[in-house]
Amino acid sequence: MGDEVLETFELPLDADELELSKYPLESVRIWKEFVEAHNMGVLLPHGLAKAVGAKNPVTLFRMPPAHPRSVFRCAPTKDEVGYQPMTAFADAYPIHLINLASVRDLNKKIQDSIPELSAIRFRPNIILSGPPAFEEDSWRRISVGNGIYYTSCRTVRCKMPNVNQETGEQHPTEPDRTMRKYRCIDVGNKFNACMGMQVVPAAESGVIRVGDRITVLETGEHCYIDQ
Repeated sequence: MGDEVLETFELPLDADELELSKYPLESVRIWKEFVEAHNMGVLLPHGLAKAVGAKNPVTLFRMPPAHPRSVFRCAPTKDEVGYQPMTAFADAYPIHLINLASVRDLNKKIQDSIPELSAIRFRPNIILSGPPAFEEDSWRRISVGNGIYYTSCRTVRCKMPNVNQETGEQHPTEPDRTMRKYRCIDVGNKFNACMGMQVVPAAESGVIRVGDRITVLETGEHCYIDQ
């Protein structure tokens, strides 16, 4: 950020509907979907856009808790799980799982370019350790702690993992180039690499804790369905 000094700012993370009503609802496009979300940009420091190098205005949206996006495609149906799976601003599914062994397997192939490839580059909600690399590719249903979860499909990767999440620096080719050499494995998307699994809870609410044991309940084939 150079010499730019930013002021501290606070966000109402536990805001109720009355608090959120202070911020206007505006149309937001997420891939091919249009949703309404609260524009909370007035809470951001004036110098933020310049500090992050943005050429366009920077704002902050919050999904109304009562109106999240419905999840379809590879997700279990409402009839299967007894509720309509939902997400907010995530690409398509509510939970993303990554296997640390799979990240390390990839890292071995690109150590000259990226000596330490962090799992955080893949923006997971759950990082697991224990299974061999890419064993998760065939998981269909798992338990995490006391909850049941559907591993609905593989995560088809864009080039975002090329960006170091801590520094904001983007590598010109890796790990995307190497992943495409050996991780284009899904018949539903043969031209893009896969790393990680998209997950949907079998219940509408639940708790996941650090250290929870993961048990594989069902395995099988996957076929990615595009946006």
